[in-house]
Amino acid sequence: MHKPMRISLVLNFRMLCSYLTALLIVLSTFALITVSAAAIGGGFAVTPIYPENQVPETIGFFDLHVTPGMNQTIAISITNTVSEEVTVSTTTFTPTTNINAIIDYGAPGAPDETLVLDFAKIAVPERELTTLTPGETKELSINISIPDEGFEGIILGVIHTIKSITAKELAEAEETGGIISRYTFALPVRLQISYDEIEPQLLLGEISTRLVNHRAAVVVEIRNPLPRITRYVTGRADVFPYGKRKPTLTKEDIEIEFAPNSVFPMALVDEAGIGLSEGKYTVAVTLEHEGRVWEFIEDFEIQATEAHLINEGALNLQTASDQRLLPDILLWQAIVLIAITIITLVVIVTTIKYIISNRKSDVELNQFLSDTLRARELRSISSNCKDWRKYDD
Repeated sequence: MHKPMRISLVLNFRMLCSYLTALLIVLSTFALITVSAAAIGGGFAVTPIYPENQVPETIGFFDLHVTPGMNQTIAISITNTVSEEVTVSTTTFTPTTNINAIIDYGAPGAPDETLVLDFAKIAVPERELTTLTPGETKELSINISIPDEGFEGIILGVIHTIKSITAKELAEAEETGGIISRYTFALPVRLQISYDEIEPQLLLGEISTRLVNHRAAVVVEIRNPLPRITRYVTGRADVFPYGKRKPTLTKEDIEIEFAPNSVFPMALVDEAGIGLSEGKYTVAVTLEHEGRVWEFIEDFEIQATEAHLINEGALNLQTASDQRLLPDILLWQAIVLIAITIITLVVIVTTIKYIISNRKSDVELNQFLSDTLRARELRSISSNCKDWRKYDD
């Protein structure tokens, strides 16, 4: 009587534990986001010092209205927030669009071939290393040089600050075999001469294969060849065996944010673990942005050696025996299910026939008993009549 209640309590307790674990993960994530947004972490804080040509409505990063041939010095403030000496390294680079379909301010990448001005070449920090005593604050200048001929659209850049590894941290890591955590802060910089709108344009780039998160993937490059940020690009992509209509790889619900003059490496990942096969294929991509639609169709080929190398590194790849075994298992499951269904139907039909037969027998028995009783009553009446006749005589 009490077993179902115990099972229910155990299940409810497990569900509660799962919910609490999920809540802790979410709270931890929000904590990390809060630290990053505050520009404080790993022993230092970074604050932009806005110049006069900062766009008034913009806060949190440098948004500067510049002119051709202009030379300007901007500055950031770096503060040591811990009780020991801290050294940070500051560099500049041009952000790109990463594989997660967002602008990557965290690490330099490969821009599109149409990039004219590299931010690292026109924005140079006065020094790379800044050493701070506990609680000390120092300013760091970045010299920006705008070409005389100017530029169109947007130049997007990053002032990237990272804590240097100390000798103590390095020795401890070597002794314990641990990992050294390095905290960074990326401060975006946007430069514009003119605010004239540039119409968006997207192009299809190269198609290749690679491992993405240890899974085989076909990577289709989508290019933004213009000096503008293009956000909220949506769409889907499919990879078909050449001449076939059923896709082998699909990427749906795409939403992309393009950095100026950048390439988005769109990965169609083999999540099923089937692996890549040699042969000819066709990729079809449809993208949409503010009513504009781009459709790309391109044939490509995967070589046997290429497929073999990618599949060798894929951790989720099924073996050939696994792939053969799966259909066999499904076949046997179907056979067992059909057999159970047939047996169930036979049992149901037999039971119904038995019930009907029993009801018929009961009716016949009742009729027999009724006829027997009636015959007995008639014989009894006849006997009584004979007795009355003797009495009369």
